[in-house]
Amino acid sequence: AKASPAPAGKMKPAMIIFEGWLAKKGAKRRNWKRRFFSLRPYSLSYYTDGTRSEIKGKIDIVAPLKAVISDRGKQSSYSGDPSCFFELSHPTGRTFYLEADTP
Repeated sequence: AKASPAPAGKMKPAMIIFEGWLAKKGAKRRNWKRRFFSLRPYSLSYYTDGTRSEIKGKIDIVAPLKAVISDRGKQSSYSGDPSCFFELSHPTGRTFYLEADTP
């Protein structure tokens, strides 16, 4: 599914800026699962499906959140296409490994 941006204008905390599918590597089992992500001004939430009925997790967007496009995806990406792989390093010490369907 293609990601869809939110309309331009004044943003409210609950407003969805962008949403779409990403593959996410699990923190415990280390397997890849497709999740539906919704980006809001202060958080990135992920769900089991596009209805957003069951939230699986939430990443608070706080400084210093670091996003890195990484070549480590060559060995460990969901699709095998490293150009779609990126990492989010959170101040809590957790690194989220994510991959889009297309660059």
